[in-house]
Amino acid sequence: MPARLRTKHWMSISFAVLLFTHPQAFLQGQEPNDGAWWRGNTEAIVLREFVFNEAPFASCHASTIVEGPGGLVCAWFGGTREGASDVGIWLSRHENGRWSPPVEVTSGEQPEGHRFPCWNPVLFRPRNSERLYLFYKVGPSPSRWWGMVTTSDDGGRSWSQPARLPNGILGPIKNKPIELSDGTWVCPSSTETPERPSRWSIHFELTRDRGQTWTRVDVPSGAIAINAIQPTIFVDSRGTLISVGRTREGRLFWTFSADQGQTWAPLQRALLPNPNAGVDGVTLKDGRHLLVFNPSIQGRTPLAVAFSQDAWRWEAALLLEDAPGEFSYPAIIQKSDGLVHITYTWRRQRIAHVVLDPAKLKGVPMPAGQWPKEANLRRELGTQSSVPPSMSPTRPHIVIVITDDQGPGDFSYFGNPILRTPHLDRLFAEGVLLRDFHVTPVCTPTRGQLMTGQDALRNGARTVPAGSNMVWPEIPMLPEVLRQAGYATGLFGKWHLGDHYPNRPMDRGFDKAIWLGGWGIASDVEFDNDTVNTRYLDGTKLCQSQRYCTDLWFDKAIEWMDECRRRGQPFFCYIAPNAPHDPWWAQEKDARPYQDKTKPEVAQYFGMIANIDENIGRLEDFLVTTGLKDDTILVFLTDNGGTAGTIVYNAGLRGRKGGYYEGGHRVPCVIRWPRGGIAGGKVLAEPTQVQDLFPTLLELCGIPKPARCQFDGISLAQALRYPESPSLPERILVVQYGRRTGAVKYDGCVIAGPWRLVNGTELYRIDQDPSQERDLAKLAPPSDEASGMLTKLRSYYEKWWEGVTPRVFEYQPIPVGTEHENPVILSSNYWAGVDVDNNRNVAVAAGGPRGGTFHLQVTRGGLYTIELRRWPFHTDLPIGSAGPTRTVSGRPLSASEVTQPGAGTGLIPKRTVIPARKAILEVAGETISASVTPEEKGAVFTLRLNPGRTTLRGWFQDEKGQDLCGAFYVMIRRDDN
Repeated sequence: MPARLRTKHWMSISFAVLLFTHPQAFLQGQEPNDGAWWRGNTEAIVLREFVFNEAPFASCHASTIVEGPGGLVCAWFGGTREGASDVGIWLSRHENGRWSPPVEVTSGEQPEGHRFPCWNPVLFRPRNSERLYLFYKVGPSPSRWWGMVTTSDDGGRSWSQPARLPNGILGPIKNKPIELSDGTWVCPSSTETPERPSRWSIHFELTRDRGQTWTRVDVPSGAIAINAIQPTIFVDSRGTLISVGRTREGRLFWTFSADQGQTWAPLQRALLPNPNAGVDGVTLKDGRHLLVFNPSIQGRTPLAVAFSQDAWRWEAALLLEDAPGEFSYPAIIQKSDGLVHITYTWRRQRIAHVVLDPAKLKGVPMPAGQWPKEANLRRELGTQSSVPPSMSPTRPHIVIVITDDQGPGDFSYFGNPILRTPHLDRLFAEGVLLRDFHVTPVCTPTRGQLMTGQDALRNGARTVPAGSNMVWPEIPMLPEVLRQAGYATGLFGKWHLGDHYPNRPMDRGFDKAIWLGGWGIASDVEFDNDTVNTRYLDGTKLCQSQRYCTDLWFDKAIEWMDECRRRGQPFFCYIAPNAPHDPWWAQEKDARPYQDKTKPEVAQYFGMIANIDENIGRLEDFLVTTGLKDDTILVFLTDNGGTAGTIVYNAGLRGRKGGYYEGGHRVPCVIRWPRGGIAGGKVLAEPTQVQDLFPTLLELCGIPKPARCQFDGISLAQALRYPESPSLPERILVVQYGRRTGAVKYDGCVIAGPWRLVNGTELYRIDQDPSQERDLAKLAPPSDEASGMLTKLRSYYEKWWEGVTPRVFEYQPIPVGTEHENPVILSSNYWAGVDVDNNRNVAVAAGGPRGGTFHLQVTRGGLYTIELRRWPFHTDLPIGSAGPTRTVSGRPLSASEVTQPGAGTGLIPKRTVIPARKAILEVAGETISASVTPEEKGAVFTLRLNPGRTTLRGWFQDEKGQDLCGAFYVMIRRDDN
């Protein structure tokens, strides 16, 4: 007789009640206490039973279930205890509505008579086959076991002589294989090493001929090493294989394969908890995914069922067990009749069997991966209002993440058909998405607007190169204001608002600054830097890492935030990866999943984004683990439209980085603050701008606006809390920057609701024409509405332009001779009005025969040494050389040295060697020359400078006195005190 509800068996009745009647109390309407776990869709349970009443073994574990040709078949290992030599594989068949008595079908007995324990059986039935396969392991321990297989052609009644799998092949380690459309079996497997503590790693074993031959596919490590075993596999609607499973790190792991299991994305932690226990999952016929797991970090209870539409964002569905004891190692299948069958270990004494109707499973959110409690769920589903920040005992922490050159189409959340960004997708689904959010089309102006709340042409940081990429020093910046309000402030990654005092991050309010010079890797300042083993600055100290750049920024940010947490100090953490800006140098493991899906350079670009997404997951894991998530305002945005990825997908928008159509400046921005009521996957649809973030954060944190702060943006605080009915004023926004070398009137976009005035002449209405294909200003004649809007927007722009022009062509001088920075080493990025800001332009000696002019402020008069160089000072290369040929990690810098497709991305295609014989220096109205040879590193001048504003220009000539090129790097040192 099956051990159904209330059936007598050899165990005590009171013991069985813990499993079978506790859920029924809930069904009978008894009110659980507030600390009780939410039990979920108990009406979905069709049957609960034990597979057997009595058995000749004392302990059992690791069940597996399959639908055979005649009905269900269940197997497990049983014996004295796990690992004992008498442990064999036992099996029951479900016939005529009941389970057959357990039968031992195989053991670990060896030909010479010695017997080893058996482990982890896995039953599998291929498609369109009557044959059942039983995979299992034999050996003294998981580190020394080997794979075995036996088959049955009569529904599990009899089995073939067991066969050992080939060396190095273990077969499915706990969970069932999946069969692809071409008949390939993908078997989820893993290994454990013998030392203590052992090292765990997962892999997949593929066979295309039903086990005759095998291929092993390893999974690369992610940004941090994870001990992972026992994968389970889901298949999404695009055919992508997604795997999760057991770890030692307190959470499940996650990886995916977009090429039928041939390659896998780097292994990383998911948010769902895991107490070092096995899980299993299944993809249902309706496309949903079910996961059976222990939703805790310690202990193998409770046991629960979650479901998901994408095998990443999971919702709680049903609690199977929550009594004391062990309920673990589930197996799950969907039978041909549509019902779901689950078996699992019940206190190591029984195998429990539960049948579910999946149509009755509905989910509720699991914030931070935590299974809901009854009281918490009532509050979440109720109407309780959020606590105003002024009533919070402490101010919220702030984390801003801004990525570089990641466009609106470079997220799976917005429909990218190739790229997967699950961590970012979850953030978009949990926060408030600013759907019509605008930055400038390039990086420095966006960052200046973020930090000041002012338009780029007003705050001074209006271009990327050309000496106009610094905020006017009298304008307060966000970190300065937050630090004055008691926040610890830290920057990690790209700054790009000045490399010299008083515009370095340490000068503008950051207590901690782990940063890059220039715009990042391969800029003129970082000529030979690399995404691998990245060189960086810690304040003013030059450091060399052994990490990939994005991993490095998040490493340092998380370490610093944890220090702030331990001190009990609120923090503002600004994480600004230089990725995925070119050069597109991804780690091979990150780019590999995309290499057969698109062009090589796009695969590299997507690989960089995949690594960003993994680190967003690391950040989220830190916030959850430390309990900071609810009290942290997390802002994610990108700094401009897309680049390499636009050929794959651009979210239906026109244009890309640099331009004024939507694809150049409309980007994703999401804000989440659970404790402050900013959450829930809501959407703020009105036009907003990066200038709004500064005043928004001040209001959310209860910080009064300083009198000296003047904002072009507005606070979105109330609109974020009530995005369905926002109270934003009707307003007009201007998107404009100074292009490469200077601002041009009407070179921009004016925004009013759905209307866009582009370049002063083109008019679009994006609610009717999101891809901006129909210029309403060119209609003959234009409608009255369009004509009126054209006049209105042009009139607004005229007034706006008049307001910014007083300083839009002024250059900010760089101070020299200060105690804060001496010497000062300038680069061609600071040539006023000249566009030379990357290693490619420096290598070909671009910028004209005399280069550009530096604007200086001599702070103290006295004796100065000025040295002119062709190449960066840290490279120590002579004037007449071809320049650096290798990056800091040894990567070739010349495109001619690289033959691998895609590997030449961002490298130097051409170099110009100059036959310098003379160096010319113009400074403070004086012209000085010095003889040089190509073998010398530079030309050195010593002279006196008077205090005040001045200019400097240096260049090289040949032996005939012909101007060759500017001195791309200049050192200015005050020598007297």
